[in-house]
Amino acid sequence: MSLDADQCRRACSEPEEALIPTAMSAVALRAVYDIALRGALLNAGYSPQRFDLATGLEEAVVSARAEAVWLDGDDPFPSALRIDEEDYLDEPVRRALYEAAFG
Repeated sequence: MSLDADQCRRACSEPEEALIPTAMSAVALRAVYDIALRGALLNAGYSPQRFDLATGLEEAVVSARAEAVWLDGDDPFPSALRIDEEDYLDEPVRRALYEAAFG
């Protein structure tokens, strides 16, 4: 959701130097979608744990049983890198949005 394609290209070769401008509305929408997805997963009894896309996708492609394992409530990506976010829904604004949506 960058507003500057040149800065996005620069981020690929010089990530420390890139300053990627982003519309604040996109940041806010992403946060709301993230809370909605996590809330839906939690309410359905599934883990809302986030994974690194590349390592999780690799395991999903290699394992013929990844979907069945996930639906059984087990960890379908045991070797995937986790994005550590303990107590994600404890942050007051996130908690309020979650409770408004899911009770």
